[in-house]
Amino acid sequence: MCMNLQNKQYCIFNKQYPKDEYETMKETLLHKNTDDLIKEFSEFTSKNIERSFYGHHNEHAVGDYIYDSKNANAVH
Repeated sequence: MCMNLQNKQYCIFNKQYPKDEYETMKETLLHKNTDDLIKEFSEFTSKNIERSFYGHHNEHAVGDYIYDSKNANAVH
């Protein structure tokens, strides 16, 4: 239930919690209706910016996870 985090633990909706509180909240989430969780996460992701590109040393390249490329296109 997080996005765009690196090297973090015990997070829900990008908020970090102490381990015991996280475990309690996780149990609560596990008992929720799946459709409700999907809706909550969809609302959460719509408010957060997704990193649009992963790569480096690229020239005229389009796509994700492209490295050391020149004039490359990735198909999604």
